[in-house]
Amino acid sequence: MHRYDIKGSWVARNFSPPTAGQQTYCRLCGQKYVVGKKKDKCSAHAQGLHAPNVILKDCDLSSKFQIEPDRAYRISLQLERDSKFLMLRNIMDYSLLVYAIHGLHVYKKELLTPCIG
Repeated sequence: MHRYDIKGSWVARNFSPPTAGQQTYCRLCGQKYVVGKKKDKCSAHAQGLHAPNVILKDCDLSSKFQIEPDRAYRISLQLERDSKFLMLRNIMDYSLLVYAIHGLHVYKKELLTPCIG
C-alpha cells in the first residue's frame, strides 16, 4: 500500500527519498531508524529491512486507479463539494490524500500523462 498527496500539479511533484544518515520512521514496524545504518533491524520484515514511511506525490504515480463506478461517482461529488467550499472561502491550496493498494488492476504506463519537473 502506498500513500499519495495529490495536488493536481505536475511541476516539482516528485517524492524525495530519505538520504543515508537521515532519521525516519519505518512504515512496516513504526520504529524510528537511521537510513543506511545496517544494525537497525525491522521486526516486521523477513530480512529485517526497514521501509521509509513516506507520502508519494503526483508524479510518483506509475499506474491509474480503477474505482467502482458508484464509488467513483460519490468521490467526484465530494470533490465538487469540497472545491466549492474552498472557493467560497478564497482558499486555493488543496491536497487529496490517496491510499492505493497496488497490484489489483494496473493500466499501461503509455496511457499516463508525463510530469514536468
